[in-house]
Amino acid sequence: MRILLDDEKLGKLKGKMTGRYFIPDKAPGLYVCIHPTGKLVWTFIQRLKAENGPDGKKTPGKLFKKALGIYPVMSAPEAREEAKRYFKTYEAGGDPADLVKNEAASREMDRGETVGKIGELWLENDQKENRSYLKVRQFFEHRVLPVWGSRPISSITKSDVQNYLLEYAKETSKDRSDRVRSWLISLFEWAVDFKNLPANPAAMTKKLTTPKERERCLDDRELVEVWRASDFLDQDPQGEFRKRRNQYNPTGPTWSPIIKLLILLGARRAEISELRWSEVKLREGLLQLPGSRTKRLPGHTNEERIIYLSRQAREILQAMPRRIGCDFVFPNSDGSAAVKGGWGRATLRLKKLVERARVEKGIKEAMPDFWVHDFRRVLVTGLQRLGIPIEVTETILGHISGSRAGIVKVYHKYGFKKEARAAVQKWADRVECFLAGKFDKDEDVEQEKIS
Repeated sequence: MRILLDDEKLGKLKGKMTGRYFIPDKAPGLYVCIHPTGKLVWTFIQRLKAENGPDGKKTPGKLFKKALGIYPVMSAPEAREEAKRYFKTYEAGGDPADLVKNEAASREMDRGETVGKIGELWLENDQKENRSYLKVRQFFEHRVLPVWGSRPISSITKSDVQNYLLEYAKETSKDRSDRVRSWLISLFEWAVDFKNLPANPAAMTKKLTTPKERERCLDDRELVEVWRASDFLDQDPQGEFRKRRNQYNPTGPTWSPIIKLLILLGARRAEISELRWSEVKLREGLLQLPGSRTKRLPGHTNEERIIYLSRQAREILQAMPRRIGCDFVFPNSDGSAAVKGGWGRATLRLKKLVERARVEKGIKEAMPDFWVHDFRRVLVTGLQRLGIPIEVTETILGHISGSRAGIVKVYHKYGFKKEARAAVQKWADRVECFLAGKFDKDEDVEQEKIS
């Protein structure tokens, strides 16, 4: 039975009951909730109207509950006026929850908490130290701002994000859409932590692809085919590359030495393609990369990465021409930046050169598809065949997890520098044997048989 709650009745309720109770007021949908601590909270409760389900049967509407204010800070007349606003929305066939969202969005607009404003703060405070910062900023400014820039960040729903990702996948690919999804998750997660966003809508979406671990490992003869094909990678008789910025360097070779260094050193592609002369230490026989230029786990972003050079790798770098006033080993056409783009076209050209060489030799079978990153797997496999310990292999790869995780990371501080330098030279000598036509009959032979 609904009664008109006034100060006298509310005063009798306060502190007299234990547990959590809801006492109905005379105003439709208005209750006072008595907490175990004796606190009285005005609450609006209303079940929405029933809807027809897929089978034609009526299903009960969802229950809407909203805390309006604490008594006596909010008086009984004020609570009734507030409840009347929500009940009017209910009577008109609307959802009171939409009224709450619209009011919150309006408040955020007044405070400037839009996707554009929060996104700029996220870029400056969370992304600026990442290697992908420029790429993420460019995407945010050209793709996100035109769509969501003026919207309050709390108004972005799961369906908004999912539909956005589906549309982007149609324009590009599902793999790229999943990459964008990870950026959006980071954006909204930052807003949850620092701007009191209730939930992360991007985290509730699903990936469009199922990630598969790469298992491709080129054998010895395939590696030789790729090496030989890379000799022609920078030749451009038809002006194919010159039409593309960052693809062709008229002052010297670009892609051929990059591919060969990746095979010899097992480095990540950006570690080589964006290499600077200031990072090259030929006398010491190593590359010294700052933490910002290599992949690092949180907490290790300032650690430099040392890549040891074999004799063959040093010869490649010594043969590279140096441009006056340019610190990049592999600059673009005007020397203003390193070669960053064009990997897809260069890799495709490399595969075409491999297939052309096979046709000339009368080999009908096509080489199985490969990626540049597969060269790291080739190096690891080759080092294992040479009997190199996994700790040394991880040092060469620049890994700081794996065998060095957990308690080992805390107490094990030996760097395996001497062993890593020797292992890199052993692998380069092995590749040199392959190029001379000296292959192993059995890929799993012992180290003595290999040498």
